[in-house]
Amino acid sequence: MVGDLLIPDGEGPHPAVLVIHGFRGNRNERHIEAVGDALAWSGFVSLRVDLTNNLGASEGDFADLTVSQELCDADDALNYLMARPEVDTTRTGITGHSLGGLVAAITAARRTEVAALVTLSAVFDMAPKLARLLGPEQMLGWRERGTAEMDPPGSGLLLKSAFYDDLIGLDVAAEVASLRAPFRIVQGGADTGVTQDDARGYQQCAGSSVKEIAVVGGADHTYSDDNHLMQVCLLTADWFRRHLKP
Repeated sequence: MVGDLLIPDGEGPHPAVLVIHGFRGNRNERHIEAVGDALAWSGFVSLRVDLTNNLGASEGDFADLTVSQELCDADDALNYLMARPEVDTTRTGITGHSLGGLVAAITAARRTEVAALVTLSAVFDMAPKLARLLGPEQMLGWRERGTAEMDPPGSGLLLKSAFYDDLIGLDVAAEVASLRAPFRIVQGGADTGVTQDDARGYQQCAGSSVKEIAVVGGADHTYSDDNHLMQVCLLTADWFRRHLKP
């Protein structure tokens, strides 16, 4: 796994945050890099990683992608981050975008040492969204052929049906019910792929005693407007400042 580790100036150890990209993403996407940079400027060690079997520089083939593997990658990245001498392991958080937000939420629920969580336009129930996107005919073909081309058409990105099988075996509601870390759910107000229903799904199921939804009005899924991206960065850094106290 390849990553970028940013360490703030000043004497440590510092609080730290792991940043996880989304489906078909990588650590150098504009919004992922911006969040990582904002955290470093705010006094946090930030680690952005390319998950395996994705479109970044880490090992693996996209066709072999599963959420279970992404959860293992996030676990490994968190272990690496917490082993760094610059990091205060009592003040470690995690954030993720889209499918990476789902991975971040489950990782935070499973790892009690995670002290704060921010999800960014996180998908809550991806399996039915994927089924609707592909349609019944393509879903059947996916089963029969074993692979399907992911959107956009002509991208050449083939994904094995094991991804869907793994996804439907994941009970996100049950997983996040054990979450205890303070939890901010950042959501784009104009996101048509991952909607505010997804945000409410997390809010209703998460066991955190401190949790809130922050909607960025007019923002699309990847915060392509600079002002929207700035708001997302501020909302993310603010939550970790409150709960990790750099």
